[in-house]
Amino acid sequence: MTLRQFIELTALASIYSPHVIESPVSPSREVLTRYWGCFKAAQRAWIGRLAAYPGEASAASPRERPSIWERTEPVLVEVFVTELTARVWGAILTAGDRVRGVCEGEPLARNALIGQLEARQLALRLMVNGPHVSLDQIATLDRLRRKLERWTDLLLGHVIKRYGLTDFAFDADRSHDFGEDQLQSGDDPQRTQIWDLYLLGLHAGIPDTPAPTFVAESVRKEIIASIFAAFPPTAFVDDGTLKSIRLGRITRDAIFREGPPELAAPETLLPPLAAAAKVVATSETETFYSKVTSRAKSIYRPGAD
Repeated sequence: MTLRQFIELTALASIYSPHVIESPVSPSREVLTRYWGCFKAAQRAWIGRLAAYPGEASAASPRERPSIWERTEPVLVEVFVTELTARVWGAILTAGDRVRGVCEGEPLARNALIGQLEARQLALRLMVNGPHVSLDQIATLDRLRRKLERWTDLLLGHVIKRYGLTDFAFDADRSHDFGEDQLQSGDDPQRTQIWDLYLLGLHAGIPDTPAPTFVAESVRKEIIASIFAAFPPTAFVDDGTLKSIRLGRITRDAIFREGPPELAAPETLLPPLAAAAKVVATSETETFYSKVTSRAKSIYRPGAD
């Protein structure tokens, strides 16, 4: 999974987030715990490496310092990239709780974000005051950080405009402005070109390079799997691809017409999404990515059904 793929999959989760937010059934506890556990495992590894760097770099010889930085730089990239997902998905889970009048996804989402902010502070401190860190070394990292902050606010725009939750944004005013444009254009990607333009910009602006490898790639796959496993079955067609928001609402309304009490337990409602989650957690991630993105590209055509 490349850096761009990880971010694009988060973007798709944002685009189709009304499926999750408006669903009468919350994501299962198992799925939410899976998401939280992935973040906590990664954050412990990041914080340990970032906290160790100053002492290691100061005690090392000039010849040894480059290798220490090579082990540390991927951590900063992972922290900044994954924070985009923590903020965007955290806001979506929180909005869903507010709509349903429950408190299930928000506590775990905010706990994951708190750990992310701790790692972020260590990363920023290292960039500003880290021993034996040159401006050339951090310049590229800082450009990536700023770019990811802007993309975070963009992907949060429609959620913040509709539900508030400005504390998930880096710049609440900027995110609010993005949200106004998104909602004025319509919230169904089948009926608007704005998301098409966004994804084109994302595709051009984020390098298609392998994601950092400090934390095992399986953790990133698990994060994506847990996100898509939180979508209700009404969000998917039989082959696991995403429905338009409009069609998903029609399907959901038909299923829930008699009321949620007659439904089975949430855990039994996950297929066919469970199959997609299983694929993304295996070596077939590329296949899953291709299926989701090709479906997305087809529905961005104006006037598509």
